[in-house]
Amino acid sequence: MSYFLKLALRSARHNIHYVSLSVLGLCLGFCAVILIGLYVNDELNYDTWLPGYEEIYRVSPHTRQSLTRSSAAPSELGQWLRTDFPQLTSVARVFNSGAVVSNPDNPDLRFNERVAWSDSEVFEIFRFPVLKGDLADALSLSNSVVITADMAEKYFAEQSALGKTLVFDNELAMRVTAVIPSHPSNTHIGWEIIASGHSVDSPLAEQDRNPIGGYFGSKLWGSQTYVRLPAIESVSSVLDQLPAMLDRHLPIDGGRKNSEIYGLELIPVADIHLSTSDALVIRGELRTVYTVVIIALLILGTAVINYVNLMTARASRRAPEIAIRKTLGATPGSLIQQFMTESSLFVTVSAVIAAIAAWLLLAPFNAYLEREIVLGSLLTAENSAIALLVFLVTILAAGLYPAFVLSRFSPQSLFHARKASATSVRLRAVLSMCQFALLTGLLIGAWTIYSQAQYGISRSLALIEDPVVLINSSCDDAILQRVDALPGVSGSGCANQIPQFGMGWGTGMQRDTQSDDGTQTRATTVRYTPIDHDFLQLFDYEMLAGRYFSRERAGDTAPENNEWLIPQSIIVNQTLIRELGFESAESAVGSLVRWGHMYQLPSLFTPRHDAEIVGVLEDFQVGNIRNEIPPAVFYVQPNITRYIALKIESAALVDTVEQLDRVWDEMSTAGPLNRQFLDESVNQMYDNLTRQSQLLSVYSTVAIAIAILGLIGLAAFVAENRTKEIGIRKVLGGSRAQIIVMLLLQFSKPVLLSNLLAWPVSYYFLSRWLEGFASHIELGISAFLIAALVTLILAIGTVFTHAYLVARKNPLAALRYE
Repeated sequence: MSYFLKLALRSARHNIHYVSLSVLGLCLGFCAVILIGLYVNDELNYDTWLPGYEEIYRVSPHTRQSLTRSSAAPSELGQWLRTDFPQLTSVARVFNSGAVVSNPDNPDLRFNERVAWSDSEVFEIFRFPVLKGDLADALSLSNSVVITADMAEKYFAEQSALGKTLVFDNELAMRVTAVIPSHPSNTHIGWEIIASGHSVDSPLAEQDRNPIGGYFGSKLWGSQTYVRLPAIESVSSVLDQLPAMLDRHLPIDGGRKNSEIYGLELIPVADIHLSTSDALVIRGELRTVYTVVIIALLILGTAVINYVNLMTARASRRAPEIAIRKTLGATPGSLIQQFMTESSLFVTVSAVIAAIAAWLLLAPFNAYLEREIVLGSLLTAENSAIALLVFLVTILAAGLYPAFVLSRFSPQSLFHARKASATSVRLRAVLSMCQFALLTGLLIGAWTIYSQAQYGISRSLALIEDPVVLINSSCDDAILQRVDALPGVSGSGCANQIPQFGMGWGTGMQRDTQSDDGTQTRATTVRYTPIDHDFLQLFDYEMLAGRYFSRERAGDTAPENNEWLIPQSIIVNQTLIRELGFESAESAVGSLVRWGHMYQLPSLFTPRHDAEIVGVLEDFQVGNIRNEIPPAVFYVQPNITRYIALKIESAALVDTVEQLDRVWDEMSTAGPLNRQFLDESVNQMYDNLTRQSQLLSVYSTVAIAIAILGLIGLAAFVAENRTKEIGIRKVLGGSRAQIIVMLLLQFSKPVLLSNLLAWPVSYYFLSRWLEGFASHIELGISAFLIAALVTLILAIGTVFTHAYLVARKNPLAALRYE
């Protein structure tokens, strides 16, 4: 082996130009694959760091009609599971809500936080390590709280947090009973403050005090329910009994059973991150991970093709060396071993350099992804086996052609093999075509994903010209009047949910119509949100028929006592009109429908009552463009809104925001100003798509760099191989321009032909990808033409220098070649 290793090193020294380009191309490919592998490994191992994660499940309800899955349910679900399923060793509920948290000893330490109000059994399910205190009874006492190390540092700095007090919303004192390590980045759990749900003033306790009645949907779905089911127990046996549990606890007289309306699932905790919340049959995030894996394989394929191209080009120049070795008695087996040793050496060197480069790039890579991935996370038995397989396949793919093809020639034919064979030329042309097809496909994909992200953003912000600032706050009249009077504010409004982010509350609505056959009922599930009188005008939603809300009309504002003596005024969108069977927007105005909805947070509902449609809005984007626009309903009830929206004149944006901050500090007791710009929040909503586009652009750049390295080597080889031909052409009158065009055409043909392969394949897969969106762009020809043009320009630009240098050589020097 040492003999073949010496031959490989000697060959590398004598062909340093080709070897450097080959190794650099493989380095880029391996580095990209390592970073992608780290990301994919992180995605596939969400929450597997939890002790005993295989036994942890989240109970997720869904409506059978629309198959929409929820991560939360009414608080009673956890109580029923405790009593009805003894095989569940632990059941815990978590209710997430916002609070202003402060350190009473330091008034400046006052922040808006998310608090997880939990049952004490939560630590029997999530067995977190503990830094201080004891988790066994950490939440058993009222007004106790467990915090992470980050929260302890934030509120208590160098002091020990154990036994200290945190105050929620300026009045509820909570004692810190334990401190746990901060969670890693690859978890769906965002609980940094875990408070006792037994506290009298906790939202979870308030949920329990409001009894559920009638259908399962007549109470707020706000509590996440987790269970621990030992591995020896059957998941299917629990699932089979869940419908009966619903009907047992919620019997319905004269109507459908709850089990006919709702279903329950047990989602393994390790699957929560990659399972979609939109539909039971589609796992969109997992598909994204598979796409990234395919991209990694494409980049590695590009690097291997580049390596094989350069090695086969160089191998034909080594034919005399092989002929002499065969004449002196070298067997085909020894020649194969020699070439495979060279391949192994170069691939190994490339992998080592790539691993070092990936380590150096890991910090900015983590910063971009906002994660804490470590290189050592790949060092598992399974990942090591995959890496070894990729490594060996790369060695075989790179070394097989020169090893087997050259080793089978006779010495006589090899002595005359100074010129590349027709087979070798065709093989390199095919490989170059495949390489540029991969590159073209990556460019098309990057452009398509970017365009889809921008399309979603533009749809969400289509009706908004001036900046809109959102303040997380209830609709306090005094504050609203003060900020509305600021010079740069051109409008204000309040809402519980911002439609651009989605409308999560759902309920049933029905319409009764009279016909010759009697009364017919048409029903649908609607999404709704309470607003104030001015919210819809603020966003300039187009009114197709009817009117906006008015403070002068009694029915336009929800009654304070939850007694619905006159029809409630509602404004709906076009989708709802179609769902309820109205012929037009105009015919819907003035019609009555029946529904019930949230009346007081967190869990008081109205009785079913009449509502009058007073306005119909043109359909606008609600939530992410992955989802269909739902039937949407707006009604006026400002006291349960949680956003104040301010439209600000663009020219006065900076001054107005500064004044807003000052006014808030002067007037509000609700905590620090928590504001966000609507356009920035919408951009964050499509952050996943934008990142995919940007990462794909980076991967395309890597593939381009690899292709350019290959072209540099091949252009030098071709120029050298056709030196005599070029000299003869110049002697016979060929111009410099003709020589350059001839060489450029040789490299342009594979690039142009690559589109025949890249276009249909890219169109097929990108069309399937776009089908995952309810609203999406059309795949036009422009993206394909731009990608083809970019690859052609890169190829021509890379080869032109070599072509020019060869074309300007003295023909006498060319004729003396060899």
